[in-house]
Amino acid sequence: MAPTIDKTINVLKPFRTNILEDDRDDKAFMSEAFTTYGLPNVHFYEETDTFLKETDENVHLCILDQNLPGTLTGIQVAELLMSRYPKMRIVFITGHASADFYEKIIDLQIHGFVNKSKPDYPNKLIWVIKKQIEIVRRNMEYAVFLEAELK
Repeated sequence: MAPTIDKTINVLKPFRTNILEDDRDDKAFMSEAFTTYGLPNVHFYEETDTFLKETDENVHLCILDQNLPGTLTGIQVAELLMSRYPKMRIVFITGHASADFYEKIIDLQIHGFVNKSKPDYPNKLIWVIKKQIEIVRRNMEYAVFLEAELK
């Protein structure tokens, strides 16, 4: 049964999301979720090098799989992103979480995590995405407020 998606999110535009995921079903589900939220500026990548080349300070949210094709893990990609773009929100999705992985995402202060192997994965993923969008929206609104106050 497909999860229902809350259609009430209101986000300041443009909101940009880059997703590094190689699983076809997960990409299809996330694509549907973001389309339902009215967020057309979502880009999917299967290859880490292209993802890193096309991810810049204009990306608000990155969703990363831990197990990626190629030489870098999701943790290594997150470390690169966080050093380059400290304001970027990062969420992990993986079906292969270990104690070591949990320790690393806690140490990195990753913004969200969803385990794909859990039966409630779709609902949790929607909840985590919604929370990250709300945080970015709130930060954008606050920046506009501060700019107006400082004039």
